[in-house]
Amino acid sequence: MKEVTGRRCSRWLVLAGGALFLSALAVVFGSSVVTSAEAAGGSGDQVSTVATSIRGTSLADGGWRYDAVIPGGGSIHIIEKSLADGGCSAKATMTLGPDQVGFRVDQDDDLGVCTVTPLAVGDAEAEESGGSSLEGSGSSSAAKAGVVTASTSHSAGYYKTWFEDPVHADVNRVRNSINWYYNGSQVSSYTASHSYWWLSESGWGLKENDFDYGFGTNHDWAYSNSYVHYKNGIFCALTDTHVYYNRNKVRGYQNGTLWGHVDWTKSGNCSGMLHTHYSLVRTLN
Repeated sequence: MKEVTGRRCSRWLVLAGGALFLSALAVVFGSSVVTSAEAAGGSGDQVSTVATSIRGTSLADGGWRYDAVIPGGGSIHIIEKSLADGGCSAKATMTLGPDQVGFRVDQDDDLGVCTVTPLAVGDAEAEESGGSSLEGSGSSSAAKAGVVTASTSHSAGYYKTWFEDPVHADVNRVRNSINWYYNGSQVSSYTASHSYWWLSESGWGLKENDFDYGFGTNHDWAYSNSYVHYKNGIFCALTDTHVYYNRNKVRGYQNGTLWGHVDWTKSGNCSGMLHTHYSLVRTLN
């Protein structure tokens, strides 16, 4: 799809990280930090602390960029671009250090502002009600030969990306999860899984999907990633609305780091009304 300048993709975007103290969000690249006394909005997930706003940087090609480094190993990097058909594409990458629990990112109504909400132990993201879903998993325990260590650690987590409509109802979601054992030198075994969900009652349908999992180079990480295409033929009166997750990825590293990335595109004349959200969450440490 052809890129175009001068328009913003939509009004919403966000991220968050556990053991993240807002006062410690001190190192930010390419953006300024504005503290806020309001908890993150969006799909109604419960959080235990206030949010921090990150002002994006306007790029020369008309896109927006958000970057932040969070002490403890967390990071946020998002680049979004408008498309000629009125749609939008974005790349979002985030990481959690070995001792961080999780964070969520939502885009504010204000132009070029994202809200980052840390998640603490015990915080739970709300599950969607109704709709349709598809889940699956895969695993491996084939350790790399020649690597011997004294102890093994165990962790698990997921990376989730989802869209909501103008009335703040979630309409589709992709979540990739990884449950892995690591020892500082390699990942020895893992279970990878995926969960797709879409609001079928409002016209959304699953058109295509593909799930992949395995070990990374030299068993430095284990991964779970998905390609998913959702379509709605009634959301917009004159055109179909499409959302492509190409791909949604999560990795568990040999040092305990949790990493998530998504490449998404939304298209159709009304796709600008869909708002994006992200969360990277450790569920076991």
